Amino acid sequence: MNYMRYGDKRVLEENYAMMKRWLEYVAVEAAKNPDDIGELTPERAERLKYIWNTGWQYGDWLTPSDCTDDEGNFRYLPRKWPLKYFTPSCFYIYSADLMTKIALLLNRPEDSERYAALAQKIREASRTELYDERGIPKEDRQGAQIFTLYFHVLPQEYEDMILQHLLDQIRENGGRMDTGFSSTQYLPDVLTRAGKVKEAYDCLFSPEPP
Repeated sequence: MNYMRYGDKRVLEENYAMMKRWLEYVAVEAAKNPDDIGELTPERAERLKYIWNTGWQYGDWLTPSDCTDDEGNFRYLPRKWPLKYFTPSCFYIYSADLMTKIALLLNRPEDSERYAALAQKIREASRTELYDERGIPKEDRQGAQIFTLYFHVLPQEYEDMILQHLLDQIRENGGRMDTGFSSTQYLPDVLTRAGKVKEAYDCLFSPEPP
């Protein structure tokens, strides 16, 4: 953000080694699998190296629909963690994309190519593991559509369909957001970038609780 505002590369140069170590750590964690992963063919085992589905993950924490009991009363601790592994896999893509750009800015073309290839592998694995054959997230929530659009997880030809699906979900929820800590911040950007300015304001200023 500092570079984007002021064009000063020093903060990138000073922290480049640390950022590389972070992605190296994520790669190691993503290469592991939880015990309940299901059948593992050699092809799927290779894909799953790029899905971050291990460790403690908050996912899209405090999504409202998961924070009420059967009587509609608020629960501080959700019944489950929505988008538990969908969220970190999307941020894995985001981190690889950022490092692709940063490495190029810092005249490290080999690193940039390597991170671009990594981002593509995560996207390809995500398309199979996290989405159904139509391109709809298997864990079909507003937050999943938001992450898909904001981080460009799927090829561009899917984005109009995903955007419409998100708008339909918001409408079916009475015009209200059903998004957690992670995805709420990106909802206005996703809608306004697509020209849905009125819909973004309607969500943000709805007098109804999410």
